[in-house]
This record gives sequence, C-alpha cells and structure tokens, in this order.
Amino acid sequence: MNGASNPRLFIPGLSSRPGNFDTTGAFFNPKADNGVLDPVTIPSLRGARYLGPYGHDGRTPSLHDFVRNVIVNEFAGAAPSSQILDAIVVYIEDIDFLPNPLLDKGGRLTASASPSQQRGEALFTSRSHMNPA
Repeated sequence: MNGASNPRLFIPGLSSRPGNFDTTGAFFNPKADNGVLDPVTIPSLRGARYLGPYGHDGRTPSLHDFVRNVIVNEFAGAAPSSQILDAIVVYIEDIDFLPNPLLDKGGRLTASASPSQQRGEALFTSRSHMNPA
C-alpha cells in the first residue's frame, strides 16, 4: 500500500516467510528458474528515486533500467514501450517517504537529528551515491 512493502505477502512455494518471494522460480519466468528456493525481501518503493543503484546487488545504476529488467528478465514480460516504461518510472519516483520531521525533502537528516542519528546516516551514506566523496 502506498509503495510500502507488504510484510504479509506469502506465496506458497515461492516464499520462505511472509514478506519475501523467489523471483527466480518457474512461476514468474521458467527460463530463470534456478531450481533453488532463494526468496528476496520485497523492498519498499518509498523514496526510490534517492536509493540507486538499484537491485539487491546494486548493479543497476538507473531506475529506468532496473524497472525494464524486472519486467523483461525477472518476470518474462514483453518489453514495455518507452512511454509505458517512462510512466512506470515517474510513478515510482513519485512515491515519497512518509512525513518525518527529521528528514528534509531529499531524504537526508535535518540539523534537529541527534548526534547518534547523524553518525548512523554518515555510516550508511559514506560509500553511496548520496555522498560521492
């Protein structure tokens, strides 16, 4: 709902616990079936425009390429037209974080965050696109 992950999602035979499912099973794409139940946790889409690179392994730099890959390669769907793909990406980019007085519009901590929170943000952003130093 509203771009958040669904912790109750459970697909028998594809989930090992609520909130995950195996995208490499024959159900979605017989060609990608690796014969192993290896589910991934379904991430929230909130703030996705700030969270690249994309994918569980972070190898896809653009949200556009990531969405196309999910549709075509993970779910064996037909390649969407550029208009449809652009519309999906715009929709995902519009799903914002929930209101939080400690975050600015860019998803970064404001000056009112505690020192501990600021250290945590520095730890998680020190090697990411948000802090390219």
